[in-house]
Amino acid sequence: VSLRLIKRVPVAAGLGGGSSDAGAVLRALDSLIPGALGRRHLARLALELGADVPFFLVSRPAWVEGIGERVTPIGGLPKLSLVLANPGEALSTGSVFEAWDALSPTLTATRPGSTLRSLSDWMALDPENSTARSAGLGGLLCNDLEKAARQICPAIGGIQGQLLELGAQAVGMSGSGATSFGVFEAPSEANSAIERLALRGEGWARLAGTLSDG
Repeated sequence: VSLRLIKRVPVAAGLGGGSSDAGAVLRALDSLIPGALGRRHLARLALELGADVPFFLVSRPAWVEGIGERVTPIGGLPKLSLVLANPGEALSTGSVFEAWDALSPTLTATRPGSTLRSLSDWMALDPENSTARSAGLGGLLCNDLEKAARQICPAIGGIQGQLLELGAQAVGMSGSGATSFGVFEAPSEANSAIERLALRGEGWARLAGTLSDG
């Protein structure tokens, strides 16, 4: 099998570009040679390639546990408009984990709201009650690597502040950074935020959205 890979996801941005490439290749091989790998073998190969890769085999919203090997697909997640914003700084995963190791004695083992039940409760909220949904969503978004990433790249905090200023309901950091995301009510609001961020001439911003169930 001969492969040609054209990368479009920025490297060192916390967007899982390498892991998604690996997951896509495994899925493609499984599709080209049906039954040659088998589901369990495919999952084992994915985990050997990286902790994020099993998630990318699913290609749909999912709850991930363990070191990444326990992936539970989630149905019924509402369509959300997202703005991905990066301050223009590359941030290596290794450096962020080194900073996290130094901080780890001060971190707690659990975080309020970071459970599958909390996500289910939020999904059950009335879609018309935007205030409650925005508040609940903010409580769900957490990333233990963010504190470490901000130590190396303080601009992460600045870009998140700009997203909130431009109308984001909630913000968070993607992966190990430095890309952050803002959740917006509608694609039009997200596009407006992207245009205004572009006028400021710092880094880059792109429109994105949550995956459907299938």
